[in-house]
Amino acid sequence: MTGMRGDRRERVGVPNGSTTEPERAPRHIPASWLVGITVGLFLLIALPVVVHGAPLADDYLICLRPVNEGYGSYLAEIWHDTGVVRPTRFIELGLISEACRSLPFGAIILVPLALKFVVAFLLYRLLRDMRLPAPWPEIGSAVWLLEPLGTEAALWPSALHVPLGLALALLALLLYRRDRIGWAGVATLGACLSIEQVIFAMPLAVWLTTPTRLRRRAALTAAAVVVAVLVAYTLWPGSNPRQALTLAERLHNALDKGEWYLFFPAVGLGLHSGVLGFVWAFPYSVAAVVAGGVAGASAMPGLLSGHRALPVDRRTVRSSALAVALLVFLVNLPLIVTEVGYSARTFTPTWLVVSWARSPGRPPRSRSSRSPSARRFVCARPSSTKRRPSGSPIGSPTAPWWPSATSRGRWSRRLPSVRSTCMSSTPNGRRGSSTTRAVGSRSGVAGCPIGVHDAPISTGPTS
Repeated sequence: MTGMRGDRRERVGVPNGSTTEPERAPRHIPASWLVGITVGLFLLIALPVVVHGAPLADDYLICLRPVNEGYGSYLAEIWHDTGVVRPTRFIELGLISEACRSLPFGAIILVPLALKFVVAFLLYRLLRDMRLPAPWPEIGSAVWLLEPLGTEAALWPSALHVPLGLALALLALLLYRRDRIGWAGVATLGACLSIEQVIFAMPLAVWLTTPTRLRRRAALTAAAVVVAVLVAYTLWPGSNPRQALTLAERLHNALDKGEWYLFFPAVGLGLHSGVLGFVWAFPYSVAAVVAGGVAGASAMPGLLSGHRALPVDRRTVRSSALAVALLVFLVNLPLIVTEVGYSARTFTPTWLVVSWARSPGRPPRSRSSRSPSARRFVCARPSSTKRRPSGSPIGSPTAPWWPSATSRGRWSRRLPSVRSTCMSSTPNGRRGSSTTRAVGSRSGVAGCPIGVHDAPISTGPTS
């Protein structure tokens, strides 16, 4: 260490004149590797379907009926049957009916598959925009791609509306966060017209993900779009008996579901088909599961080595769990009040909520940074960011600079117990008398008298 330059020694936390080697950090695995491996595995599973894919179930009718009956009568019949409910189904109809006769069907399958990855990218961007440190945005995207039966919505062209609606919903959340209210409302409308499961959940999702200063206007905009869609669906539901239901019939469906509440999550999580697949591939499935477990146990410590745990309390955990549970309920409310069976693609919106919930929320701001008095109490900014041993006064030239540390995402509930020089301002703008006080715990910033001026003490960026 004797040959290390002074500025380099300061960056690694070794004071000048010291021969102590810095503690070696554990090997850090880039979080992007996790996403890359997950994408590769998903493509490995999807590739045979894309290469050898053929029309399935509804795909045959959509492909052949316009040829036999003509587009005019076919579209008129669909409009009479479905009304204004989910008009993006016409995108599916146009894509499948036009391309199935001129292109390999695998080319059509690539469209929902691409939307699957678009949803993963938008989820990653949303978590990054919410200032979650790595590797949590990458973990959220990887969990989304690891949906147990996610291939149904990702590889079935007739279910194109599912990833399309979810992508528009995530795009709307990003736009709300950036105060693009007009475009966010358009994206919200597109999401609600693509998949009914985002309708009731959209206002709450906007409220949970939008910064405080934009939250009210964004939530009201989303709620206005949702109300408009619900009014349109109520006035013109079509002749389909599963859609043209009275309020009493919908309440009866919710109370008469019975085993649906048990079997629906079991089917969506693959508890039945997963076991059948494991038995079908035995004994190779055993080797695959063991290899995956060993690889995960080996890579996870390195993946989390650069992550510092965010402080949470019981109240935050309870409120977050309640919000996620309410969001899951609102996502599935259209299924609860309608006569539907068990389908993996209808579970996909719930899995997106789970993927988002797997990433921890933003750490709470400390009480001192939220209080009005804390915004008036300011301690003198140190003249340098050079490090000194613990206990050195902040007014010294080599004291640590708290804002520079918190800007790298290192959150802390308590300020370190150090001494701070608090400066007051004179009427002509010059600094007057100084008072040295202890700064630490909850009363840290309160040690400075009212009226002092300089950089505020902050526990991290706020929204």
